[in-house]
Amino acid sequence: MIRLKTILNNYTGSKSVKHTGAGESILNKDKGKPIKIISDNVNHPSHYTQGSIECIEAIKEATKGLFGIEAVCTANIIKYVWRWKFKNGVEDLRKAEWYLKHLIKEVSSKK
Repeated sequence: MIRLKTILNNYTGSKSVKHTGAGESILNKDKGKPIKIISDNVNHPSHYTQGSIECIEAIKEATKGLFGIEAVCTANIIKYVWRWKFKNGVEDLRKAEWYLKHLIKEVSSKK
């Protein structure tokens, strides 16, 4: 994110450029012209950065105290539900469902 800001600041000559989401325009205060934000698909993919929290932060909190396959399945369920509308649609919902069924089977077998 810092690298993206540095690149944008160098391009625009502005010190206050902030990432607002993939493909969104922001106004360069110094020149008064909109610029296009380029998505950072490695560090902040647009399908994981809706709202004020990134998916990875939600996963980190949701999987505290979970270990092994329970943590993996829970993380994947969150990931696929988080991004479905912005990436693969129903396919991501089916993946989330697969991980949910696997988690249920795993937890049920421990009882």
